[in-house]
Amino acid sequence: MFDFLFKHTHAHTKPTHIHAHTHHSLLFDLSFIVDLYNCKNLQAEAIRKILGQDSNRKKKEDKIRKERDEMAQVSNDTNDLILSAT
Repeated sequence: MFDFLFKHTHAHTKPTHIHAHTHHSLLFDLSFIVDLYNCKNLQAEAIRKILGQDSNRKKKEDKIRKERDEMAQVSNDTNDLILSAT
């Protein structure tokens, strides 16, 4: 499968070693793949963080909206009570 990576002395012999140039190229490719993997992980982590921040912001906004609605309802109930007492 990876015969191109190996040096053959004769057509019938097994691979003996990786060419130095090919070995260097493989190390570079592997380094690139590791860097790409790390970048993808950092990107995924950043997306999770952003989504989490959006979620937390939405929760805070919902909480503030709910408290504001409850205060408005209390105010309306108080006004109705005052009007009914007069």
